[in-house]
Amino acid sequence: MSRTWSLPEIYKDMGIEVSAEVSWKLGNEVRDEWERVKGYPPERELRPKSKGGGTHVLAVYPEEWLPRIKKRISYYKHGQLPQMKLDL
Repeated sequence: MSRTWSLPEIYKDMGIEVSAEVSWKLGNEVRDEWERVKGYPPERELRPKSKGGGTHVLAVYPEEWLPRIKKRISYYKHGQLPQMKLDL
């Protein structure tokens, strides 16, 4: 089984920081795209919090979705956050 990634793990891998507001927006958009493509919600796993101690439940995505998600995040990095499909 391949590794699964949460959005905060992807941000860290990309070397970027994302505000809570933008992270929620990106998370909602990625989740909605997953549900549109797959027909069901993404898996959720207990993961360590990115800041401070403790854990929380986050949606996780398989490695094959990293290019789609990173493409979406790249719009944020360039100062844009349009509503758009993640299709490659």
